[in-house]
Amino acid sequence: LDQTTQTGAMYGYAGLANLAQLYYQLGITAANGNDPGNGPKSGNARLALANRTGNLEIGTFGSSGHTGSDAPNNTTGDKIQYSKTGVDAMAEFAGLTTRAAYVVGYEKDLNTWNAQNDRAAYIETFYVIHRGDSDVPFLVPLLRENWYTTMNGASQFNYITAQLAHYFQPNVKAFVEYSATTKSDVTSATAPNVAPKANEWTAQVE
Repeated sequence: LDQTTQTGAMYGYAGLANLAQLYYQLGITAANGNDPGNGPKSGNARLALANRTGNLEIGTFGSSGHTGSDAPNNTTGDKIQYSKTGVDAMAEFAGLTTRAAYVVGYEKDLNTWNAQNDRAAYIETFYVIHRGDSDVPFLVPLLRENWYTTMNGASQFNYITAQLAHYFQPNVKAFVEYSATTKSDVTSATAPNVAPKANEWTAQVE
């Protein structure tokens, strides 16, 4: 239990004249492995607006704080100040769902004072195929594109993922997935080697 992250949060929603719903969430987290209340703190928040039927939603979110050691005169280089902000959206029509998010991240090492700004995004779409009158999805094909940067945006990486899932029960599914790198860049400014492009197959039961 001394490794448990200490977390507190509040969340809820408010109706807006029967036209939309406003969702909100606020939280605070202390790093694990510290005496209660003494670890680095992080805060997070989210606001999202959805239409009355819930099939359209757009939101914004963010988190900021510190990670790593909070000991005095820390010289191990693991005390990090960070912040992340982003927007996301979701649309769902006739079994077809599309989701996307865009995040901007900032990190600063408080020992070396090196700072880094990077970005990440993804978009995915999937379709739920039912068989007969069953509410349990029979097949769910999914396609996702991921993109992110490192080294203050100097390096960019993309990969695409295709997945086909089958649900045996609402909480039991099996899927096969293929993921392939579509863009690969240098991984380090001091040793500028281009990361190799790769692909992999995954078969999994959850």
